[in-house]
Amino acid sequence: TTRIWNSNPYAGMVRLQGGYYSNEGLVEVYCNGQWGTICSTGFSTSDANTICRQLGYDSGLRRYDSLYGNTSQPIWSTNMYSTSYATCFGSSNSCPSSSITSCSHSSDVSVTCRETYSSTRYTTTSSTCAGVISNAGSATAGTIVLYRNGVSSSSYYYGIVQLYYNSRWGNICDDVYYSSAEADVICHQLGYTGASSYSRAGRT
Repeated sequence: TTRIWNSNPYAGMVRLQGGYYSNEGLVEVYCNGQWGTICSTGFSTSDANTICRQLGYDSGLRRYDSLYGNTSQPIWSTNMYSTSYATCFGSSNSCPSSSITSCSHSSDVSVTCRETYSSTRYTTTSSTCAGVISNAGSATAGTIVLYRNGVSSSSYYYGIVQLYYNSRWGNICDDVYYSSAEADVICHQLGYTGASSYSRAGRT
C-alpha cells in the first residue's frame, strides 16, 4: 500500500516507502532537490516519534535497519532532524550540503508509526444509519478513521468509515447521495489515490 504525497515536495518532507501498510516503511526525506534515506547511527525513539508526528501519527517505533529493502539514494545523517522537544515535528533548516558516505544502505532507518486508539464498540441508534462509537477517544472535527476487528485507525486501507463530528464518533449514512466520488474523497483524506470499491457495512 502506498500513500499519495504532495507532487511538489519541500525540504524536510518525509515519506515511508516499501511497507505493507501505509504507516510503516523505509524513511525517506526530501533535501537538496532529491529524496534520500536516513542513517540509523544515533537514530533514537525520539527521532522515530518526530518523523511519525510529521506524518500525522502519534508515535513511532524504529524497525530493524533496512527492513524494507535497499535503495541507491543519498543517505542523510540523523541530526538533520531536531528532536530536542517532544512536540517537534522535524526541521528542514539543517539539510546537509551532501550525503554522508560513512553509512551504508544496510543501515537505512525504517519505522512503524502508531496511533493511540483504544478498542471501540459500535452501537446503532434508532433505525437510521447513524451510530455512536464508544471509547474511541477525541480527535479534531472532520477526522476520518477506518474501523475493523474492534480497532479504529487511519492506517487501514479498508474498513467501516468513522467520522469525528460534534465531539463524538459516528458512521456515515450510505444513502442515495453517497457514491464513488464520496468514497474517493474519504480515501484521499486518508492519503490514498482513491477508492477501489465501497459497500454498506454488514453486506458481503
